[in-house]
Amino acid sequence: MSIIAHTPHTATDPAAPRRGSERARRAPYRVGDHVRALFADPVRGTCLALAAPVVAIDRDESRPSFPWGLTYEVEPGQWAGTHVNASGVDVHRYVEPSVTDLTIWEQADPAAQFAITLAAQLRQAGVVGPLARRAEDGHHIVRVLWPSGRGRLRVLVEAHHGMATFQVETYPDRDTPTPDTAREAFTVPHALGVILPALL
Repeated sequence: MSIIAHTPHTATDPAAPRRGSERARRAPYRVGDHVRALFADPVRGTCLALAAPVVAIDRDESRPSFPWGLTYEVEPGQWAGTHVNASGVDVHRYVEPSVTDLTIWEQADPAAQFAITLAAQLRQAGVVGPLARRAEDGHHIVRVLWPSGRGRLRVLVEAHHGMATFQVETYPDRDTPTPDTAREAFTVPHALGVILPALL
């Protein structure tokens, strides 16, 4: 369920072309978002980065179909770059948006599926950098980071008999080690209703 409502435009709506043009000029990523990307490693050959953070974005007017230049970090200290279209995909489909660093096998877990859905909805809502991942204790979490890299928000996701439980922890600032609130939610839309007011 999308939390963003889209109002269809008719052919007689004079604002429709202008709004479409504005969307086309909006970058599909912001610094801190993640991409799933194939990249060439000099030792291992072709590799897959499941959630490479975007570190720089620029616009190249000479590439009308793929105008957005991305630089992303495929591994610590190793960067790659490409140009993407308004959907965030490059011409070869080697780069595309990502909201998880879980493997295809890990994504089969019901809790992981809830976490990925929540992260995707957060990204659609304009939150920068939500990422579904598995924590060291085996739980699935969605984490939104401050630009410094420290945790801003943490959502613990568990699934029981196909139903999700979200423990939402929010932090007042990047230097506070413990959350100021911890609330429970039971659906993705309910979790979004708890999370978004703390972020936007």
